[in-house]
Amino acid sequence: MHFVGLDLAWGDKNQTGVAAVGADGRLLHVGVAQDDESIATVVTPYVADDCLVAIDAPLIVPNEAGARPCGQRSDWR
Repeated sequence: MHFVGLDLAWGDKNQTGVAAVGADGRLLHVGVAQDDESIATVVTPYVADDCLVAIDAPLIVPNEAGARPCGQRSDWR
């Protein structure tokens, strides 16, 4: 059993965050993907058997910046 998390990017310019965790809680993968094909490539090994996939994909952000506060910081990278 695997657990996969996707934090989908807004548009084609940003990267999507991808993480996979095993049933024992061990982190198996953490990284980014740029498009649908690369997301599918990254998650394929983890979704072949029983899995749970969680997707963070907000459709709107009701603020002037157009980004969530965590995405507005420039000093964390």
